[in-house]
Amino acid sequence: MHFSNEQRSGSVIDYHDPNTGAYNSQLRLRYSDNDDGIEKRITLNRPFLDLSTKWTGEINHDDTTLSESSYVGGEKIASYGHRKIVNAVNYGRRLDDFSVDGEYARRLIFGVSKEEDQFTASVDTLTTSTLPEDRSDDSVWIEYQKIHDGYIKTSNVRQINRAEYFNLGNQFRARFGYVKSSINDDGYIIQAENNVGTIINDHHMILHNIAFNGRYTDTGLVNSVLESEVSWYWKNLSNGQFLTQLSGMKGYKLYQDSNIVLDGDTGLRGYPSHYQTGDRKILFTMEQHFFGQREWFSLFHAGAAVFFDAGRAWGDTNDPAIATTAGNSGWLKDVGIGLRFSPTRTGNKEEGAHGVLHMDLVKPLDRSDDISNYQWRLTTEKRF
Repeated sequence: MHFSNEQRSGSVIDYHDPNTGAYNSQLRLRYSDNDDGIEKRITLNRPFLDLSTKWTGEINHDDTTLSESSYVGGEKIASYGHRKIVNAVNYGRRLDDFSVDGEYARRLIFGVSKEEDQFTASVDTLTTSTLPEDRSDDSVWIEYQKIHDGYIKTSNVRQINRAEYFNLGNQFRARFGYVKSSINDDGYIIQAENNVGTIINDHHMILHNIAFNGRYTDTGLVNSVLESEVSWYWKNLSNGQFLTQLSGMKGYKLYQDSNIVLDGDTGLRGYPSHYQTGDRKILFTMEQHFFGQREWFSLFHAGAAVFFDAGRAWGDTNDPAIATTAGNSGWLKDVGIGLRFSPTRTGNKEEGAHGVLHMDLVKPLDRSDDISNYQWRLTTEKRF
């Protein structure tokens, strides 16, 4: 494929084999020649296919070069080159003696990885002092999982007229490890995540996720993020539903290239890319969905949505280029309407969800003079 967006353009060759024939393993090869660098990725993995799967494993190599930028109010004010190299391997087992078939599975996964980040000045880098520091991390870790079997089958939640599966049972994982870093004191990897869902009756479903991903050193938490999201789906019409969603993120001593962003690509649909930046954000969304029942031209299902977004990102960016430039850190809101199209003749299922084409007309309610009264958006998402 060929792609072009606000950040870069390029040509991509992507090969995905969901079953190589050897141990139910999957192979992914990707090569992307972009105007700001090259991406090379190889992944061979055998996932936990279901709760009874005995073992998992993965080998991954990723070498990506691209241009990173600093933004204020959606305007690029500085950029720099970033090359990231990742080599990782992991292996895990289902703990049969501590699992109960039909109820839950317990698992242990072991992994090692090496990550390198190299930064170079670009022609529009303000000063060399705005460059992030090169770093190299070598880590080893162990992860524990407990997954309860609470799967349900439904439809017209995140897709259009397709069977959808949600695990409402408690899904917990925790990872602990040791990392040797070239720029910080050696520290400990700490990760934890919990997902759970609840059905109140035939018309109400609530999904909740909370996760922490970080590192603890002698100086405290470094490059760590705590995030949570609550979604309430209410089937208030025979062919429609009302969605209310609240999410938030809080960062701790984030690296300069790991700032938290709120923009049109991350849920605030009426505003440009990278409009607000900081070390924390909050986003509230309300949507009314309408699901069409007809398959048009034997090619796609269609639907419509009316939505409202409100949110803000603020706090320390650890980026001199942004810290010295005033930006909009207040609350931002937008309203919009849109059409949704779900192709029925394309094999575009990816990561458990089919692509849904979004065509939106959005009005930003707190726009500055450099933002248009209305925003036209055409995107492909993995949900309605």
